[in-house]
Amino acid sequence: MTHLLDKALISIFLSFPEAILILLLGFALTNMRIETKKTILIATIEAIIVFATKIININFGLHIIVQMITISLLVSIILNIKLYKACVPVLIGIFIQGIEQGLFFSIVTQFIDIDYVKLSVDFRLSLIYNLPILLFSSLLLFIVKKKNFTLI
Repeated sequence: MTHLLDKALISIFLSFPEAILILLLGFALTNMRIETKKTILIATIEAIIVFATKIININFGLHIIVQMITISLLVSIILNIKLYKACVPVLIGIFIQGIEQGLFFSIVTQFIDIDYVKLSVDFRLSLIYNLPILLFSSLLLFIVKKKNFTLI
């Protein structure tokens, strides 16, 4: 029961904001607009999908591929845009999150012995690890919007 609760908390408090930041960063950097309600809808559905993938124990590396596909499909369907156009901001957002997580994880593991499998199922450990990443992503989003920086 505790593991199920941890998985639900990770989906709600970590995957949901992560999906929002992926969308907002990706859309801001591609100079595309997305409505707040639609962003929240996509992030909510994605959090439910993350919860489902955690329940069926999808391999940690494979869950990123599932995330890329599902968010891209959700963006395409909900925003009614072609899939290849939906993939661009989603992949940019996921790429940025991946770089942040990879850098942070490599720094943290030099000081603390963290098992990535434990990290994916323990809410407290995940929160401690992901909070700085979410804060940095939020700061990056603020800078991108403030400076009107775009890649495309």
